[in-house]
Amino acid sequence: MMSFAPVLALMTALAPGVAAADIQAVLASGARALGVSAPALLDVPAPKAVTAAAKPVPGPFSRRYPLAAPPSCKSAIGMDVEFVPAPKAQLDAMGIILAAAHPSLSVPVVVFDRDTLSRTPPEFQRQILLHECAHKSLALMGSQEEEDKADCEAARRLQKDHGYGRKEFDVVAAYTRHVLEREQVSEDLIKGKLAAVVACYRP
Repeated sequence: MMSFAPVLALMTALAPGVAAADIQAVLASGARALGVSAPALLDVPAPKAVTAAAKPVPGPFSRRYPLAAPPSCKSAIGMDVEFVPAPKAQLDAMGIILAAAHPSLSVPVVVFDRDTLSRTPPEFQRQILLHECAHKSLALMGSQEEEDKADCEAARRLQKDHGYGRKEFDVVAAYTRHVLEREQVSEDLIKGKLAAVVACYRP
């Protein structure tokens, strides 16, 4: 049987200027709407204390970061590449995780999931954007071998242009795993991707 006694006690405490009878009348009206008999309102004593809910453990995507500036990027035919934010739902519908370069060299565009990317550290953001830049600048269009080449070109530029070392590449590896796990990619594919990313690092 449903009881509103805890609710009555809480509302009385929060509204000391309102008579308990008036609050009980409001609760009784709500009880009738729910099909609960009026005597059920007070059939359980109010709790002595309200226990605070445990704070949720922050997940890897719980924090917002500033978006890293898009890299300078030219396509293999010399066109300036534009980085365009797109809604996650739209990218999901196309089977795109985080970002993708347009497959045509004549369309110098990379689309990316602004919302999800902004929930990852800048160290990881730069890797994603430079990876897609590599697809355009080196005309790498999709095989696994070309994906690995794009990872290594991104790693080369991260080290050359941003001074990445072991610490930054550890962040890249960690968030590569977080993103792929979020997308429910198989563990074998995650391990393969991580091995490719780590293999590109040249201390």
